[in-house]
Amino acid sequence: MQKKSLIKSEFIRISLGRNIHKFRKQQGLTQKEFCEKNFLKTPATLSSIEKGRSSPTIETIFNICKHSNVSADSLLFGSKIESLKDDTYKLEKLKRAVKNTTIRHMSLLTHEEMRLQEDISKVMQKRDNLLESLEAQKTGSLTLKPDQVEIMEHDLKFDRDRLEFLQRLLETAKNETKAYEKDEKILREFLTVK
Repeated sequence: MQKKSLIKSEFIRISLGRNIHKFRKQQGLTQKEFCEKNFLKTPATLSSIEKGRSSPTIETIFNICKHSNVSADSLLFGSKIESLKDDTYKLEKLKRAVKNTTIRHMSLLTHEEMRLQEDISKVMQKRDNLLESLEAQKTGSLTLKPDQVEIMEHDLKFDRDRLEFLQRLLETAKNETKAYEKDEKILREFLTVK
């Protein structure tokens, strides 16, 4: 029983050494450079680990994982030694895309609100002009034909309906902007997480 566990620990030590060696070679580093980068003691110690003569300490494994951005899984089991930089790069790329999308979307919402405000102002101006003309017709300071009055009254009704519609759209846009601002806050918090 003791012999089996000894063989197992020897196999683990050799396997781990090979994985560390393979990872160092993938990075294109000499033993000295790898030791400096990962705060390991000496190239001789690293050589001994890579050859399976000695076992790395937990601190050594931790330093390699931390300073070389490699997962402990990959390092210990060697199934696929992959740098975590790929995942970090993908996460950073995702963060940039989300950030740019949120900025563009917020800009579109703001633009839509401004456009609606302009439309409302134009309709209100037109409505006010129609009301002034109709008031002038009533007081006698402006003479209009009956069909002109009818067209103005029709336009006035249309403008009132349009104004009501635009104000509902503006209210919807403002509500969307508020909801979006809440979502954007959550996204900003996510994007600042390291």
